[in-house]
Amino acid sequence: MANESRSRQSRTPATPQNSATMGVILVIAAVVIAILLFNAGGGESKADDTDKTAAESATGESGSTTTSALPVAVTTPPANLEVVVGNGSGVPGRAKATAERLGTVGYTNTKFVDGNPSPNTVVFFSPGHDADALALTQLLSLTDDRAQPLPAQTPLKEAVPTAALTVLVGADFDPATAPFTTTTVGPTN
Repeated sequence: MANESRSRQSRTPATPQNSATMGVILVIAAVVIAILLFNAGGGESKADDTDKTAAESATGESGSTTTSALPVAVTTPPANLEVVVGNGSGVPGRAKATAERLGTVGYTNTKFVDGNPSPNTVVFFSPGHDADALALTQLLSLTDDRAQPLPAQTPLKEAVPTAALTVLVGADFDPATAPFTTTTVGPTN
């Protein structure tokens, strides 16, 4: 065999990848992986932990069995609220007696009127006074569900449109024997 010399073809290296394009692809891949890990539970923010803790405290749905009552934030000082007390109890003088008791604990801008008959005492609030109504229900030793928005049809014999709060004294409430709790009433700072 003859020794033939083969000429080698010179190989030119393949064109290198565009390094800028490769860098962008790597950055995008890293961001996608980071997002996937974060959403899979790899990280929660401190705000989420704080919100969960506050929500668990408010609803009592944490792993512990103890809960604490949160104070109600009052947006308006009691003396600045116009409160109308309506007697729906069927017992003469209950609205007046309730208004007088409220005056001794800071609700000095009160008046009493006749209300429509009601078996239950309810604190109705005008828009923006829901926190004030909650504070008043607690003061009267009522449950929080007794604070309700003022309905379109007034619970009183005559409407008092300027009232921030309307207390309809029902047959279940006697101001002479009801414990008035003053710990949650007052402006918060």
